Amino acid sequence: MVGMISWEPFLPLIAEKVIELSTHIDSDVKGKAPCIHKELKREELRFVQTLERGEKLLDQMLAEAVLSAQENGLSLLRIKLGIMVFYMLLKVVSSRLLLWR
Repeated sequence: MVGMISWEPFLPLIAEKVIELSTHIDSDVKGKAPCIHKELKREELRFVQTLERGEKLLDQMLAEAVLSAQENGLSLLRIKLGIMVFYMLLKVVSSRLLLWR
């Protein structure tokens, strides 16, 4: 698990099949498999970290928006409902990106 997001790398699993299918084109691919797997794991981890940073930034921005709305006399219930819907959609999209297999 990385931060708040449950994460297990899946690109290396896909890469294994791609490497297998590519060896007849370039025989060096099989020998480079460990490096390919390492790089894919690193990139996938960076992607998850980017999602986590974005989620934290979004939380901060939403908190500031609620505070600003309260100061301006806007309906807090309406604001919270809108934020909850937006946040839930964001969670669904990010979880589908991470769990797609």
